[in-house]
Amino acid sequence: MSALRKNNTIERIGSDRDGFWQINEKIIQKNISETTEKTRVETEKKTRVENQKPRVENLEKTRVAIVNAIKENNQITALGLAELLGLTTKAIEAQLNKLKKQGTIERIGPNKGGHWKINE
Repeated sequence: MSALRKNNTIERIGSDRDGFWQINEKIIQKNISETTEKTRVETEKKTRVENQKPRVENLEKTRVAIVNAIKENNQITALGLAELLGLTTKAIEAQLNKLKKQGTIERIGPNKGGHWKINE
């Protein structure tokens, strides 16, 4: 009871003898809103962290699949990789650029008529 009185969750109406305790609806609603918001933020943070793990693993799997496809056919195009892996050409091009920046692969010759080289 004393904790409820301290944070104004309940208030005394009338005298100590003939009065009664009343719940302060505004305080209750405020506490519910604050708790709900805090829970939402915590859940959002937790979900964001959990969702990042599979995404990083999937990107790594995609890069490995690209390198394996290049090993099989060093003249494969971004379009060919996209069709093979079921991704967009834009996604494949982004992964190819990352692999090139890492030094894992390099393009030898022009886009048309060239081939891929794997640096291991």
